[in-house]
Amino acid sequence: MRRAFEILLTILLLAAPALAAAAEADATARLDEDLKALTTFEYGQNADPLKRVEKTVFASVKNPAQREAVEERLLKALESATTRDAKSFLGRPRRPRGPARAAPQLEALLTDPELSHMARYALGRIEAPAAVEALHRALGKTSGQMQTGIIYTLAGRRYRLALPDIARLADARDKAVAQAAREAVARLREGVESTTAPVARPEEGWMKRHANMNARVAQGNVDLLLIGDSITQGWEGGGAKVWEEFYGRRNAVNLGIGGDRTQHVLWRLRNGNLKGIAPKLAVVMIGTNNASENSPEEIAAGVRAIVEELRATLPRAQVLVLGIFPRGPDNSDPRRQVNREANEILARLADGKAVRCMDIGPKFLGGDGTLSKEIMPDLLHLSPQGYTIWAESIEPVVAEVIGPK
Repeated sequence: MRRAFEILLTILLLAAPALAAAAEADATARLDEDLKALTTFEYGQNADPLKRVEKTVFASVKNPAQREAVEERLLKALESATTRDAKSFLGRPRRPRGPARAAPQLEALLTDPELSHMARYALGRIEAPAAVEALHRALGKTSGQMQTGIIYTLAGRRYRLALPDIARLADARDKAVAQAAREAVARLREGVESTTAPVARPEEGWMKRHANMNARVAQGNVDLLLIGDSITQGWEGGGAKVWEEFYGRRNAVNLGIGGDRTQHVLWRLRNGNLKGIAPKLAVVMIGTNNASENSPEEIAAGVRAIVEELRATLPRAQVLVLGIFPRGPDNSDPRRQVNREANEILARLADGKAVRCMDIGPKFLGGDGTLSKEIMPDLLHLSPQGYTIWAESIEPVVAEVIGPK
């Protein structure tokens, strides 16, 4: 008897995986069948498929792999849904943080009068950047309550890239939209540093590099300054060979620190970076790190303050202001758009005398506006090829002011 029980137990243990797999396959087939029925669902019809789908969704909560598979099927069903009731049911979030993959489908519903509020609510619960980017894009395509709701959602998510567009709505004819915009602008500006007020960064590494720059400047013999952030600092990394070729015999000094914004550069210039020197040319390329929090106008004001500081401290030096380099994969990148608008303002700094402006950004891009990883591997910082483009682009000005390399 005991032997028979052991044999039966062994058979059951061996069969368990197969039985579980068969049960899972049956459940998946039933889910697919129910979801297919739901793509044309309208309230008032048989709700059994809806109830079974809800039950399956909640049952998958504690199993990440199962949850992933269920969500994948929900998204496919949402793509093929043909009725508003189906889209409403399939699109609404069913966990604290919705799946990022749902953002494109939900974005398409933001302009639907009956489903837009559900879509906005669902996108607001998705933490991935794709969700707030979708809401940002919809800001100019909506109006009334939906536009007001999007403004509050973007402010609640602290999405400062939307700040310029929200600020433009502060004078909207719709009083509710205008009020929401003013409140959002105030909230999004909380804790944001001014681009024109000099500020030091507290990091030890930053202060150490600043001190090293001052030590180099104190040695004198400076004809050329390159001023900026990590992209400028990168002349000491990926751009080292290009630097040696173009600037190695030109008494050049690198005044770039990774992460710097206009306000940080301004502080450095007033605290030793320019002390006791008389360079012939200062090249400025700064502002991309401001793009996540500041408007194009604010960024341009920060660069203008830097130019004014250079002109006041180094009255004999020529200043070459470069447009902020493009970033992100293509022209749809929000930060690139901020930088591009800032560059349009920066072009007005040229005075035909001591200040010149040059936007070399298009030289980094393909004909369709895309940015190659051969030029910027992380779509922000330059490769050696990128530094070559930079050096060759400004060489006519450098040669004119300082002399041939």
